[in-house]
Amino acid sequence: GYSGFKTARISVKDNIINAPIELIALLPPLSEEIKSIRDVFPALSRRAVNSVQIVRQNAAVQQSANVAAPVVAFTAVSTVTLLATSFNAIRFLQYMFTAPFLLFKRRRRKKWGVVYDSLRKLPVDLAIVRLIDVATNKPFKSQVTDKQGRFLFVVDPGVYKIEVRKEGFIAPTSHLKDLKIDGNFLDLYHGENIEVNEQSSAIAVNVPVDPSGQDVTVSKKAVVGNCLRKFMYGFSVVGVIVATGVAVIDPSPWTISLAVGQVLILGLFLKLAIPKKPTSWGIVYDEKTRRPLARAIVRIFDPKYNKLLETKITDSRGRYAFLVGPSEFYATYEKPGFQKVEVRPIDRTDTNEPSYVSMDIPLNKFNNK
Repeated sequence: GYSGFKTARISVKDNIINAPIELIALLPPLSEEIKSIRDVFPALSRRAVNSVQIVRQNAAVQQSANVAAPVVAFTAVSTVTLLATSFNAIRFLQYMFTAPFLLFKRRRRKKWGVVYDSLRKLPVDLAIVRLIDVATNKPFKSQVTDKQGRFLFVVDPGVYKIEVRKEGFIAPTSHLKDLKIDGNFLDLYHGENIEVNEQSSAIAVNVPVDPSGQDVTVSKKAVVGNCLRKFMYGFSVVGVIVATGVAVIDPSPWTISLAVGQVLILGLFLKLAIPKKPTSWGIVYDEKTRRPLARAIVRIFDPKYNKLLETKITDSRGRYAFLVGPSEFYATYEKPGFQKVEVRPIDRTDTNEPSYVSMDIPLNKFNNK
């Protein structure tokens, strides 16, 4: 009526073995437990719990759990390190810490500044905005922009400057250095001093930042980025599964904390490293066969400065999409063995909201006649 029990290797001192032994009572056959439909779920639940208890007593399973716990901890540390170095995890956590206070100020002021891409006209999130006291030339306050690129400083009288830091961007802007208005963006800031004369005044200027130069051969970097995301996703999912198993087999504050931590890390990865899916897709396809072309290279440029803004690699279904703001662009489409296609102009100046560049584009093979 009880399950068998086998301990792991025991070290004996003073010729005494006093390891605790717990025997698990076996359940009766299902036919005896289930008398009606209402008995099915409780009976199956009891069997699941009973099976877990028996498995937990297995010496090999316990030893595996002891080995797996440090591995899970290493997995968690590795994932957090990759997130911090590659996907702005530290800035995201800093934003989460300051967001409630910033939201309270916004509700009172109804005004904020915006850090935005000077060419694509899109807000730049997770940028570090520092307020510099000109008198001391030291940072006075700092914030991290939200998803809409917003920030707000409330200060007392003085003279201040603003610094913006974000990987992939340069501030202050050189493209818009002579403009005070850029479409819907007013009061553009270019690095000049800001003089404040009243108590509790809001500093809420719009700060355009220029995308840093990108090499047109950036396709290899895009492929590596996609592979890294897939690897980290699998790494995180396996970490959650293993950590949960360890916590079930050997429940303790340490193993339960590891399991909860792995779930939080997976959520953080999905937030930072997995791009938001576009609402519309463009497809690159073979004009002759009408089949989608995977791993085609799609680039979008700013026509005024002929500057590369972003590169995409089409997925297995030939899909791609670029999120852009109200401006004008052009795009190129390439794949080895196919003729290059350039589409211009792509005019989005008639809209105030961000939209997707997602056109269906056919490519011809070089030997097509």
